[in-house]
Amino acid sequence: MKILLKVLSILILFCFIIIVLIYIYLFIDSRHMANISEFENNGIKYISDLNILVASDWSWNTKEKAVISVGKILHESSIPFLVEQLNYRGHWWQFWWDNEDVNKADIFRENVMYTLKLYGDSSLKYLISKLDVKRQKKSENLIITIGVLGTNKAKNYLFNLKNNPKWINSRNVIIEALNIVKQRENNYNNILLKEEDVKKAIQELEIKLKKDPSPIEGVHLNSLIIDLGILKVEQSRIVLRKIIEGKYSELLKTSAIKALGNIQNADDVDFLATYVFDEDIDIRRKSIESICEFKSKKIIPILNRVLDQKYEAPQNRNIAKEGLKKI
Repeated sequence: MKILLKVLSILILFCFIIIVLIYIYLFIDSRHMANISEFENNGIKYISDLNILVASDWSWNTKEKAVISVGKILHESSIPFLVEQLNYRGHWWQFWWDNEDVNKADIFRENVMYTLKLYGDSSLKYLISKLDVKRQKKSENLIITIGVLGTNKAKNYLFNLKNNPKWINSRNVIIEALNIVKQRENNYNNILLKEEDVKKAIQELEIKLKKDPSPIEGVHLNSLIIDLGILKVEQSRIVLRKIIEGKYSELLKTSAIKALGNIQNADDVDFLATYVFDEDIDIRRKSIESICEFKSKKIIPILNRVLDQKYEAPQNRNIAKEGLKKI
């Protein structure tokens, strides 16, 4: 009886320790999730923290969110961390606690591939340095990612790799990567809105935006906003400003900012300039892109101020630099 009680006591203690560990894991993981948005919006200030989270063994959601964030900042220090994740397969506790199957690991690695694509040829040298002719199976995701880059340098490297007899065992993977290079991106500027329907589109936006649109409605409204910008519809500026000023989704707000940049009414420069220094990194980036469309001397001090920001994301700084060159 005493032995049984001891065994039960040990089991209870063991279960208690497991529960405490799970609680601690979930608590710390949730804190990381909450911190990522703050890290992201502060540009390169916390880039090392984000890189660590990318390479961590925390939940899939935390790792994915960190990958998205470094993809918005685009600091080259993140590239080695991302490259290392191309063969990351996860651990049993991530699948169990996150209630996910093995496909989650595939989705994560694919997200890493397309984040590396944002760096262009800057990530190519890191990918090449990790290729191992003696471990070609482990190099497959690296080869596919080179194809995802889609640059001329990446394409030329794959052609040379294809003709290299040492890589004959990976020939099918190399061909697959070359096929990815050849794929044409969908034309983002396919206009769905006809010019005679412009007034109806503006009215629809005004009506639908009086209440919080559902996700499905949001997708439709976003396509209208994009088309109004492409068509340079002056009379849509009022509703576009309302969207930017309102408490709507980031998707609608960034599309409205881009639309104002396409319309290029000089009266919108000062309005957009206030969002160049927004707390949200996506709003800042899209606003910088939009005011650069004006190619006016009026935007020079605004872009110079962007460059003076100590921790601004390299991607945003590069957009500002390119904008200054075009004036």
